[in-house]
Amino acid sequence: MAKLDLHHIQKQFGSTRVLQDISLSVSDGAFIVLLGPSGCGKSTLLRIIAGLDVQTAGSVLIDGKPIDHVAPRDRDMAMVFQQYALYPHLTVRENLAFGLTMRKEPATVIQTRIKEAVDLLEIHPLLDRLPKELSGGQRQRVAMGRAIVRKPKLFLFDEPLSNLDARLRGTMRIELQKLHKRLGITMVYVTHDQIEAMTLGETIVIMDHGNILQVGSSEEIYRQPNTPFVAGFIGHPPMNLLEGNVTTDQQTCYFHTGNLRITLPIHSCPPTLTSAVLGIRPEDIHLTSSETPEITISGTVECIENLGADLFMYVLAQEQRIVLRTAPGQHKQPGEAITIHVPRNRLHLFIDGQRIERNQTP
Repeated sequence: MAKLDLHHIQKQFGSTRVLQDISLSVSDGAFIVLLGPSGCGKSTLLRIIAGLDVQTAGSVLIDGKPIDHVAPRDRDMAMVFQQYALYPHLTVRENLAFGLTMRKEPATVIQTRIKEAVDLLEIHPLLDRLPKELSGGQRQRVAMGRAIVRKPKLFLFDEPLSNLDARLRGTMRIELQKLHKRLGITMVYVTHDQIEAMTLGETIVIMDHGNILQVGSSEEIYRQPNTPFVAGFIGHPPMNLLEGNVTTDQQTCYFHTGNLRITLPIHSCPPTLTSAVLGIRPEDIHLTSSETPEITISGTVECIENLGADLFMYVLAQEQRIVLRTAPGQHKQPGEAITIHVPRNRLHLFIDGQRIERNQTP
């Protein structure tokens, strides 16, 4: 196991800077997920950790020691790629042994480590097959087995489940959780899939345009997003983000968008008219009133998506589209007038791109 530290990592390709100034600490034995849209720099950062790319500035440390000039093969890391990278002419057994054979490990060591990996991943029936004879999930298990036999200090995963179908991705997420629990090895996992990130990561790192926007647990990031980008990126459906302005009237703060005016649960407003974004999670919107202080919004049902366990209702209110998440059985039809209710303590306010805590002065 190993502790990983990134100090002010920057990366440029020509005049294009893809990593701005990344500093991050990953504790020994942690499972951390780098999450963000395509092009945000997460895979580049993973390749820099592995030594496959060289940073423009900054330093990578393992257990407090810089490894910037250490060759990839000597960093004691194992990487699982999106494309599996199995040798097509070798059997599963030979694929598992290949790296150890190249390192001239004794035959007894190779056999012992292969047995350990095979037992862990339950791939005994596959040992004499070629990769072309395996399913996608089986190939991914073999790719992970090839990494496991090395007994590295650090596991790196570069979107390893993106080529699998939805059902198999769910199965493999469970397998990865079990693998981390059994091995206790530090893992850094890259994905653009928020479900993978929320279910796998003990800590999630949200990235965009080469910057880290927020680091925290899945619960922290979901309940207290730092920026509108994070708020809209995490959650399905994503958070409703209404663009408007904040004003004050006799020490009371209001959010305005079109003809919609909402009283805000903060102590005081900025002294002048200020642009802002108001966020509302779809599951925090209700069709009936509650006892808690709330706001009410009138609108018209635009369309309905019934997913069986959930129902998504899209409402047009003052030229704003608001989606709410509720249980099936709500007898509403497109075109029907509707009133929705939102507890005030569930509102999220962002000014100048940053979250304003409830009862906090902006």
